[in-house]
Amino acid sequence: MSSEASSEDAARKEVFDRDKVCYEQNFQQFRAMNQIMWQVPLLAITITGGLWYAALNVTSVLDFKRPIFLLAFVLDAALIAVLWRVRHVMSAYMVQIERFNPGSFVKASGRGLFNWPYTVVTAFSVALAIAAIGSLIGFLNINWLRV
Repeated sequence: MSSEASSEDAARKEVFDRDKVCYEQNFQQFRAMNQIMWQVPLLAITITGGLWYAALNVTSVLDFKRPIFLLAFVLDAALIAVLWRVRHVMSAYMVQIERFNPGSFVKASGRGLFNWPYTVVTAFSVALAIAAIGSLIGFLNINWLRV
């Protein structure tokens, strides 16, 4: 009888240890994804600003401005997709983290503009979309940029 109990305890401990390692790894991955989500807008600002600066300072060859603005548009649009993908993966990790220990999980759900779980990614996406539209306008209407 005691060997059965000991065997069951060992099995439970093995499952717990495995779940604990998975929880820790999931949380580390979640933190890394969160860091990426906050770095993408900074990367976009740097790239877009640099490309716009280059496009507006190319005075000798007007033909170089169009590809520069197109590149800025494509990169901003791609980074919007990256932001949403990162946020989607973060949501999946949050489900697993909550499942491990629901009592210690901080659920910050809510309604309204500032309490919605996707407020940050939406705000970043709107800002990037505005920059992308500006780049597209620069690409399509290059003549007004003659300096």
